[in-house]
Amino acid sequence: MKTSNLIALIGAAMLIIMSLFFQGRVHYHIKKEKAAGYGTFKSQHRDIAHFDHLRVGKKIKVIFSQDSTTTLLVRGPKELLNSITTNVIQNELQITLGPRTRSKDTIKVFVNNNTLRRLTLAGGYFENKGVLNVREFQLKMDKDSDCALNLAAQTLEVDKAKGSGLHLKGETEQVIFINQ
Repeated sequence: MKTSNLIALIGAAMLIIMSLFFQGRVHYHIKKEKAAGYGTFKSQHRDIAHFDHLRVGKKIKVIFSQDSTTTLLVRGPKELLNSITTNVIQNELQITLGPRTRSKDTIKVFVNNNTLRRLTLAGGYFENKGVLNVREFQLKMDKDSDCALNLAAQTLEVDKAKGSGLHLKGETEQVIFINQ
C-alpha cells in the first residue's frame, strides 16, 4: 500500500471517530438537560391581591420592584409551574414550591407591588430592583436564605440566621439586629 493511501485512510478513520465522539457528547448533554427538567422554561402570570408582607420558600428566587401596580410572573421549568403556590393570606404573599422539586430546581418569581414592609425568607432568595422606599422594614432570614436589599428606610429590623447571606445597600437611620 502506498504511503499516501495509508495517510488518507488514517485521516478518514480519525475523522469518523471524532465525528462519532462529538455526536455522542451532544446527545449526552441534551439528555442531561431534559432529565434535569430544564428542557422547556415557561412564564405564567398570576392574579394576586395587594399585600405588604412577603414570605419566600426554599428554591424560590424573587425579584421585587416597587411599582404602583401589583403583578406576579412565575418563570421556571414547565413541569414545575403547577407546584408553585402563590397565595395572599392576611396581607402576606406566600410563595412556596411543592414537594415534586429536586435540589437543583430553582424558580424565578417577578413581583411588582407599591410597598413591602416585612420580608421572611425561608431558604429562598430575594433582590429588589431600584430602591425600596418604606418607613419601617422587617427582615427575617432562615438558614440558606440570601438577600440583596437596596433600601431607604428610617428603621430596619433584621433577624438573620447563621448560614444566610445579607447584602445591604441604601440609606437607613436605624438598624436593629435580633439574635446576632
